[in-house]
Amino acid sequence: MSIVATSSFLTRQHGFVSFDKGKYNAKYKYNYKMPSYGINHHYLKWCEDNIPNGFGWWFKRTQPYITDPHKDDRAYVSFKTKEDHAKFTWYMLKQNEHRNTHRS
Repeated sequence: MSIVATSSFLTRQHGFVSFDKGKYNAKYKYNYKMPSYGINHHYLKWCEDNIPNGFGWWFKRTQPYITDPHKDDRAYVSFKTKEDHAKFTWYMLKQNEHRNTHRS
């Protein structure tokens, strides 16, 4: 599913999703570097449900993002506390572990 971040909302193909604890373009002390230039909605939804101290997400662009991302662009999920960063890191490790066990 493709997601475009705009203000504090995520625009999806069908409707809008907003977050109470999460903020677009918020950079806190602890940042998790995503493996690509995008962030899937379910990762942000997980943060909304499991991160009590708030979170943000932002994007590092190496050049203006017009139509296609540059190979060095990266997405980040950002946290106010080390504990929340650790919880998300653990969650991401479990996601990768789950994916790797289901490959042929």
